[in-house]
Amino acid sequence: VLIALRIIQKRKQQNMELRSKLREKEFEQLESSVQLQLAQQKEQTLWEERDRLARDLHDRLGSQLAAIILQLESGKEPREALLEMARNSHEDLRRISRALLPEANAQTSLSSGMQGLVKLFRKSGKTIHLNLDESGKALTEENRLQWMFIGQEVLSNAVRHSQAENIYVQLYVDEKTVELQVEDDGVGFDPKSVEGNGVGMESLRRRADQLGAQLEIDSRPGSGSCITLHWQRHEDD
Repeated sequence: VLIALRIIQKRKQQNMELRSKLREKEFEQLESSVQLQLAQQKEQTLWEERDRLARDLHDRLGSQLAAIILQLESGKEPREALLEMARNSHEDLRRISRALLPEANAQTSLSSGMQGLVKLFRKSGKTIHLNLDESGKALTEENRLQWMFIGQEVLSNAVRHSQAENIYVQLYVDEKTVELQVEDDGVGFDPKSVEGNGVGMESLRRRADQLGAQLEIDSRPGSGSCITLHWQRHEDD
C-alpha cells in the first residue's frame, strides 16, 4: 500500500511539473504573440502616418505649387501674390519636416511640442495666446505626433484664413482626456459652406476621424471661429 501511495504521489508531482512547464511554454508563446502584435501595430501606425503625410504633401503643397506654376505661365498674377504663395508653400514644408524630425518627436509632453508649434506660427506676425494644462502620463509617441499634426492644421487655417488679430490656443490633457481648442476673433465662416471643400478643413476632419476624436466647429461670418477637438484616452494611450 505504501509503495502504491508513493507511486501515486510521484505521478501527481510529475503531472504538476509537466503542467507547470506547459504553462510556462504557453506564457512564452503568449508573450511572443503580444510582442508581435505590438510590433505590427507600430508598423501599421507608421504606414498610416506616411499615408497621411503623402496626402498632406499632395493636397496642400501639390495644389499650391500647381497654382504657382499656372500663374507664372499665364503671367497675369502680380509678383507679390506669387511670392506670398511661394512663402506659404515653404512654411508648410518646414512645419511638416520639423514634425518628422527625431528631436521634434522626442518631446516628453504634448505641451512642450505645442509650445514649439505656436512659436513657429507666431513668426507669421499673428498674436497667438497659449494656455497649457497637462497632467498624468505622457501620450505615446504615435498619438503625440497625431496631435501635433492636428494642431498644425488648425493653427495654419486660423493664421491664413481668419484675418484675426488674436488667436487663442488652449490645450488640456489628463489621464482620461485630451482637448484642444483654437479660437480666433477673425472674419469667421459658414461651416456648411466648407463641407467637403477646403483642403485644410477636410484634412482636419480626416485626422480627427482617424484618431477617434470629436471635432466641433463653431463659426459664422463676422463672428470669428472656435475649433474644438475632444478625445477620450484609453489605458495604452
